[in-house]
Amino acid sequence: MPDEALALVDRIKQINIHNFDSFLMDPESLEKDESLVTLTRPKKTNSTKPTCSYPPEVADHLVNHLIDEFEIFFFGIFGSSTRHKPQEFFGICESKEIVVSIDQITRTNPPDLLILEKAMGGEFVPGQVAMLGKAILNWLLGTFFQRHLHNQAEHKRFIASECLQIQNKTIAARLVAKEKAEALAHSKKEDRIRVSQAKALEKQAKAKEIAKSLANKRLNKRRDREEETRLRAVAKSDEKKKKKDLRIFNKQKAQENRENRAKVRKNQAEHPKVSKRNKMDEAAHDQASPSAPALSDDRQNVPL
Repeated sequence: MPDEALALVDRIKQINIHNFDSFLMDPESLEKDESLVTLTRPKKTNSTKPTCSYPPEVADHLVNHLIDEFEIFFFGIFGSSTRHKPQEFFGICESKEIVVSIDQITRTNPPDLLILEKAMGGEFVPGQVAMLGKAILNWLLGTFFQRHLHNQAEHKRFIASECLQIQNKTIAARLVAKEKAEALAHSKKEDRIRVSQAKALEKQAKAKEIAKSLANKRLNKRRDREEETRLRAVAKSDEKKKKKDLRIFNKQKAQENRENRAKVRKNQAEHPKVSKRNKMDEAAHDQASPSAPALSDDRQNVPL
């Protein structure tokens, strides 16, 4: 069924009274004629959209001005006794259509009469289009429109002045905010510098205390070493002195012993009978004689 419907759509232009029945029975039985072409309507070119940049009161003034100028033009041609009225040929609707496209009409100097004629729907009275173009030009140079331009310029200057004041206030506010921000940043920077300096001073003080403590420790150690060296020297000197005294004592004792023995031998030689008793006395004397002086305990306690 879809194929038959497609064939029906493709070949429907070829249907006539002779092949109508057979075509309905079998659409594919009719061979498609490729020479048949579907005609398409050409697209219209995009025309410029009519615009009017005038305020409503200015646009209404131009509408009334064109109507008044056409009435003068109409009665100047046909006279006041004519049974026709100017509004039958050019009224408020036609005048508004012209004003709606006034930006396009007045973009050239003099005004574009072709656009004007197209906007009003054509010329009904000979010379009407030229007259309306001249009326528009006179209106543009007239007092009302010039006052409008002056007011518009004044308004623009006022807006520009207000914008400038707002801009200056904004710039001043930005400058004040910038100065405050810079002052705050400067204050924070000074605070950081003061904190950093305080920390540096505290660190220096701690370093000085540590250095002083280390110096005191080194000084105490040096004094301890000097005292230890002095005590060792004193102990060594005392020991040398004691050894020297001991040698002198031993030497004196040996000398005394030699002298005693010499006396004994001399006495023995002179008195042989008492030799035995002298020997006994000598032995007793040796036992009773003091021994060599011992080293003092201070030497043993001397630190090495």
